[in-house]
Amino acid sequence: MKKLIYSIIILILFISTALLVQVSSASASDPDDIYWDVSISTPENGLNGTVRALTVYDGKLIAGGYFTLAGGDTVNHIAAWDGSTWSALGNGTTFRVEALTVHSGKLIAGGSAYVLGDTVYNVAAWDGSAWTLLGKGINSEEPVLNVQVNEFAVFQGNLFATAAFTIFEYADAGGAVFSWDGSTWNDLGLGPYSLPFAATVYENNLIVAGYLFYETNWEYVFSSWNDTNWTTFEKLLYGVVSDLIVYDNELIACGIFDWVGFEVVHANSIASWDGVSWSALGTGLETSSVWAWGVALTNYDAKLIVVGDFDSAGTFPAIGIASWDGSSWSPLGSGIGLGVDRYAQALIEYENSLIVGGSFDTAGGKPCANLARWTKISCCVGERGDVNYDGNNADVLDLTFLVDFIFRGSGDSGPCDEESDVNGDGKLANILDLTYLVDVIFRGGPVPPGC
Repeated sequence: MKKLIYSIIILILFISTALLVQVSSASASDPDDIYWDVSISTPENGLNGTVRALTVYDGKLIAGGYFTLAGGDTVNHIAAWDGSTWSALGNGTTFRVEALTVHSGKLIAGGSAYVLGDTVYNVAAWDGSAWTLLGKGINSEEPVLNVQVNEFAVFQGNLFATAAFTIFEYADAGGAVFSWDGSTWNDLGLGPYSLPFAATVYENNLIVAGYLFYETNWEYVFSSWNDTNWTTFEKLLYGVVSDLIVYDNELIACGIFDWVGFEVVHANSIASWDGVSWSALGTGLETSSVWAWGVALTNYDAKLIVVGDFDSAGTFPAIGIASWDGSSWSPLGSGIGLGVDRYAQALIEYENSLIVGGSFDTAGGKPCANLARWTKISCCVGERGDVNYDGNNADVLDLTFLVDFIFRGSGDSGPCDEESDVNGDGKLANILDLTYLVDVIFRGGPVPPGC
């Protein structure tokens, strides 16, 4: 009787599998595309414009950018995701959002705005119920047309911002680093016509990179602020830095460059600084076009993640997104985007998932609207088999999840790596794992091996 039941279960599973394969119209071109989930922003009901910045505030994912709709509702450049739905933050912002952070319990948004008298509406704070302008906004001491906030950083409990000025459309007039004292934005005097882009904190210093004034010349340099003075410590031979982050106790810079440092280290668009010297991250980022561009960085699952305009990382094809584990590069499925100027520009970890935003219409080969979610983490403890990661090991819900996950690439999130490798053969979420799980549940087969 048990053999009959077992045979019927196997027959049902394989029939349902065949049906699922037939109805699935978007079979993954890369096995890891099953880890991409685009339900957070679909073409029909997602964000209708570019995502430029991401952060987490009050337990919610916050997206800012050039969009005006989210989930079908008007949101005006900024929206909150609570895990299931998008919502507006009041009436949104009057400016297109370029940067987000959290400071003193408030969500801070910065962006690009035209100068109107002595007030520039380009930086505001959300306290959970209402928006307030921070001072009179960030402005230049010289007459300019537009001021754009590029990046925020919190250093020694204080809020800092990098900004760029334009005197007329697409004509740069320099920029500056500003600090907020609670009532006023103060120019930190980085240098005339400097253009700071990226900022982060490393070894108790605020690090800023961009096109900065150095020894009577304008060069692509890195500067550090120790709360009193600026010190220029390194430079690019040529290029620009788009983002900075700390990974594995080293400062990571990405952007558009071939060489970095006074000692001239070859590094394709991404490099690491250990406090003494620069090093390349393998062979870096490359593209079939003129320049590879590393746009943004974050940490996820103990790995460094970079997004941008590139089609390979190290020796692997990697379309627009890649991970570095400290020694080698890996792609994230078949990657991000299609076509010219379709690439990711912001990313952050949220609820054990990597959230990626930008201007793109596919992630892992699946149609989306400028935002997608990747979930593939190493989280197994004890025995394998908790495929849906609900705390109950090797049960019917895990079996259902695995069938759905393998053949449709669906579910709220992918299983963590080792849990989905039920039989412990090193291959994740495949038909052998499914067969093993059926044997465990319905025939009392051997428990899954340990992690």
